[in-house]
Amino acid sequence: MAAAVLGEAFLSAFVDVVFKRLANPEVANFIRGKKLDANLLQRLKNTLYAVEAVLNDAELKQINDSAVNKWLDDLKDAVYVADDLLDRLSTKAATQKEARLASCVPRAPAIRELEIVGSSKVVLEELPDSVEDLSIEGRQVESLLSLKYSQSLTAFNCMSLLAELFPPSLESLELRNCGKLEFPELNQNVLVTSLPLQIFFNLSELTIGDWDNLECVSLEGGIPPSLRSLDIQNCEKLLRSPSLATMDMLTTLCIEGPYDGVKSFPEEGLVLLPRSLTYLEIGLLNSVETLDCNGLLHLTSLQTLTIDDCPKLENMVGEMLPASLIILRIDNCPLLEERH
Repeated sequence: MAAAVLGEAFLSAFVDVVFKRLANPEVANFIRGKKLDANLLQRLKNTLYAVEAVLNDAELKQINDSAVNKWLDDLKDAVYVADDLLDRLSTKAATQKEARLASCVPRAPAIRELEIVGSSKVVLEELPDSVEDLSIEGRQVESLLSLKYSQSLTAFNCMSLLAELFPPSLESLELRNCGKLEFPELNQNVLVTSLPLQIFFNLSELTIGDWDNLECVSLEGGIPPSLRSLDIQNCEKLLRSPSLATMDMLTTLCIEGPYDGVKSFPEEGLVLLPRSLTYLEIGLLNSVETLDCNGLLHLTSLQTLTIDDCPKLENMVGEMLPASLIILRIDNCPLLEERH
């Protein structure tokens, strides 16, 4: 008897779940969009109301009739099937919603900024030429071919991204966790370790983040003449690359950690910063304890030095900071702030 009552209670709870699925506006709109019977949803709800009433009555009376129990078993199977069907309808409804987004974008000829995050089923085959700022996450993007005049591109967690599709007009590029960036013309496709800058001729700002295997920035094919700003975030191998010191066109360099295990910055014999810098920012270096000012003396044009969020930084050693320095900003470095 107790098992039967427990089964009825479980089934009643399951009916409630089906009710909630039916109440989903996306599911309702999907069914209406298929031009099914306009009263279908209401009939389904009425049927479930009747089922729920019978279940409640069975629970109250604790019916132990074998025929009723057989009917309850069949009803349980039917409710499972209904829930599975509604689950698939929910998935199709969400997919259709994303497809509608994809199909409407080319019809927005004045759009300038577009951000697509967390919608992996969106497929963009074309985009308006007016898009200047595009941010994408987690997809292979073939629509970049149409971005002839785009100036800014941000790509997060893209499993596959063809570099040959980057519009030549790009001025600002941000790549995060795009370890499978493909350069077919350079015979590079999987686990790219070198980022060739020659394909970004008009680039002025470059941000690279969370790219563990990236070891260097290739300068063999030339340097974008307008590149002025480089932001390196959690790319330890790149930070230690000799190519960094040769990028003497840079005026702005931002370096973010964590770079666990690094005790001193710059690391002696490992990190040589471009001498052309006028602005240097370091942050989130979790294990750095010492700022070696001698490693900055060659930065004879440096005007601003910003140090953020370095919880273990407590020492600044060396003779002096660059004589050209005008602004020194230290934020959220409690040990260093206590000493100075």
